[in-house]
Amino acid sequence: MKIIPACLAVALALVLLPVRLAAADAASPAAEPVLEPSTTTCLGVYWIVRGDDDGDGRVALAWRVAGAPEWTPGADLFRVVKGHHKQPKGASLDIPDDARLFAGSVLWLKPGTDYELRLSLADPDGGAAEKILHARTAVEPFAAKDAPIRHVAPGDGGGTGTTDDPFKGLAAAHAAAKPGDIMLLHAGVYGPLPITVSGEPGKPIVWRGTDDGEAIIDGGGVHRVIAAVGVHDVWFENLTVRNGERGIAFHESQRIVVRRCHLYKLVYPIAATVDKGNVGFFICDNLIEGPCVWPRTDAKGIEAERGIQVIGEGHEICYNRVRGFADAIDTFQEGRCSATAAEVVILVATRGSTSGASASVPREGHLPRGP
Repeated sequence: MKIIPACLAVALALVLLPVRLAAADAASPAAEPVLEPSTTTCLGVYWIVRGDDDGDGRVALAWRVAGAPEWTPGADLFRVVKGHHKQPKGASLDIPDDARLFAGSVLWLKPGTDYELRLSLADPDGGAAEKILHARTAVEPFAAKDAPIRHVAPGDGGGTGTTDDPFKGLAAAHAAAKPGDIMLLHAGVYGPLPITVSGEPGKPIVWRGTDDGEAIIDGGGVHRVIAAVGVHDVWFENLTVRNGERGIAFHESQRIVVRRCHLYKLVYPIAATVDKGNVGFFICDNLIEGPCVWPRTDAKGIEAERGIQVIGEGHEICYNRVRGFADAIDTFQEGRCSATAAEVVILVATRGSTSGASASVPREGHLPRGP
C-alpha cells in the first residue's frame, strides 16, 4: 500500500475543495416557476431555486406576444434575501432552507392578450434551466349590456323595481337582488347597506348610481357603511359613500368591483383586511378623500386613516385619486399579497412617498372606457 505524503494530501484537498464547493453552490430549480394572477397590463412570476449560496446566479426574463418571432428582454427576476419573504403575521410562501426566491414582473402590456414568458436560470458555479410560461392579461370587467335593470329610490319598503314603481330603499332592493341584476340607485340619500346576497361569475350583482344626481349611501357614523363580507361577484359603481369608519368593507370576498365612486368622511374608505380567500378585486376611477393634512402640522405622529387597504391575490388598483390619508394605498400585513396586487399604480405623492397624502393617476389613454 502506498502512503501519500501529508503535503500531497493537503494539496489534493485544496484542489478538490473548490470543485466540491462549486458543486454545492450550483443553482437548480426547487420547483416549477409560478405565475401570479394577472392584471390588465401586468404579469408576475416567481421561481424558487436551490443552491446559489454565493448569490451570483440570475434568472433572466424575456417576453413576447404569443407566437411572435422576437423576444423582448425584461428585467431579471429579483433575488430575495433569504428569509425576507416571510410575513411577520399571516401567510408566506413555503421556501426550503437551502433555497431562495426569485420574483419579478412584466409591465405595460396589452389587456386581454396572450403572452409567453421565458425564464433562463444561469449560475457561474454550475446549473442552468430554461422554462417558457404561457399567460394572458386580464380585461376590465363590465356588466352585460342586456343585464336586467331594477330601479331603486329612497324609501322605507315596497316597490317592484320598475321605472314607475322602484324599490323603496336598499333593504327592499337587496331582498329582490339576483345574480346578473343591475340595481340602479336614483338620486337621493340612502342608509347603510349590508350585503349578504352574492352574484355569480360572469353575472355580478351591480349596485350602480344613475346619472340624474348623486346616489348617496350615508352611514350616519356606523362601523361599516357598506358591508360586503364573505360574498362574491358584487360590484359598486358611481356611488357616493360617506359618514362611517369603513366605507366599503369586503373581507373574505372574491371578484369585488369598486368603480367611479366618491368616498369621504371615512377612516378606512375601502377595506379588505381579513384574508380568507380574498381574490380578484378591481378598484379603479374612484375619488377617495380623507382628513389628513400633509405635510403634518403637529407632533401627533402618523394618522390611522388609510385610503385603500387590501390583502389577498389578483387585485387591480388603478387610476384612483386618493388624498388626505396616512397611507393612500396599503397592502395589509396579515396575509399574502401577490406580486401584481397594485398593477401599474403610479403615485403622485408629496416627497415621493407611497404613504403620502395624495395619489393620483389619470386614466385617459390607458384602459378603454366601458358602458
